[in-house]
This record gives sequence, C-alpha cells and structure tokens, in this order.
Amino acid sequence: MMDIMANIKRNILVGLMLQPQPNLSFYAMDSEHNNNITIQQFNNITIQQLINLNLKRKVKIMTTSKDNKPETGMPILTDIKVLPENAVLGTLLVKYLYRYTTGPFLLPANSGSLDWAILNNDTKQQVMQVTVFKCPILGAKTAAAPGPLVITLDPGKTTHNANTYPVGFLYEIQVECNSQLIFPYVSVWPDKLGVVIPGSGINSGTFVRMMP
Repeated sequence: MMDIMANIKRNILVGLMLQPQPNLSFYAMDSEHNNNITIQQFNNITIQQLINLNLKRKVKIMTTSKDNKPETGMPILTDIKVLPENAVLGTLLVKYLYRYTTGPFLLPANSGSLDWAILNNDTKQQVMQVTVFKCPILGAKTAAAPGPLVITLDPGKTTHNANTYPVGFLYEIQVECNSQLIFPYVSVWPDKLGVVIPGSGINSGTFVRMMP
C-alpha cells in the first residue's frame, strides 16, 4: 500500500516538474520555478497537499499572460476597497422581492480568495444587493467588508467580487433582487485568479430562498 501511495505522489511530482536529484537529498523544480522538496518532505506530505501545490502552480501560470497581466474577462482578486463596476455601498434596510442565501460555510485551509459572481439572465436591467456575512459562533452575524453592495447589471452581463477573508470563521452570502432570473455563484480560490478549489463552489441551485 505504501508503494502505491509513493507512486501516486511521484506521478504528481512529475506533473509539478519536480525531478529527483542525483544525491537523492531533494526533488527540485527546474530553475524557472526555483522550488525544492526534500525526501523527508516527500515522505511526510499528503496526496491532497501535493494536489493543492499542483493547483497553486497552475493558478500561477494561468493568472499571467505574456505581459504578466490577467487575460481580459478573468475574475481576479481585488483590494477590499475596490468595488465592482456599477456597484455602490448599500444598506441592509432596503427591501427586495427575493432573498437568497448560501447558508453558513467554512473556508478551506488553503483558501486565498472568496468570490461571488452574479449573472443577469433577465431581459431587463436589474438592481440587486450582495452581502458577505461573517458568522461568529454564538455571536450575531455582521456584514463583512466591503459591506452590502448594490449592483446595477445589464441583461446578459456578469459581475463578481473576490476578496480575502480569514479562515476559521463561518461565512454566509446573501443575494437580494427583484427578478428570479438572477443567478449567483460562490467559490473559493487558492490564489488570486478564478480557479476553484474542488468542492468549494456553491451554484445557483444550492442557494436557498429566504422567506420575508
């Protein structure tokens, strides 16, 4: 069984461009990636950790084009003070026809960005509000930075907002809108670009409608 696990890990290392060195003291990436892993680390590391390392490397490659900038249309991490286009700070006092929630969820240990995205599939321009809540155990939930965001979105358009939040807390994302053709999506990324940590995505069908 140990040999099988070791072979699986070695195959992942090959995908990471890690090669065994002649003295067998460490595995080394090529000089471009400049990263080493010792034999002891290889013996102790789990397959999941290697998969996460592989995912982060792929993210690093995908986040940059030839001029080291994300490609047009890719969702990326932004500063907490940078709001999405056509978004303004809102208030939790405004009422909308529909409210949807992810319910509480935790961030994975290797999370880098928490992102929400909204697609307006209505034929009319829609105004909606999205709020990320921090939900401490036995404490009242509060709106996390940047706070409630009111977004004006044209038909067929998508917007998003990705920020970094501390792991260890429960979070909830609420979407309030006046159309049932608004489709939200939530995901967690290991880095700064929209490459999803497997199992972290919350799609529109999973959101729960909240009664007034």
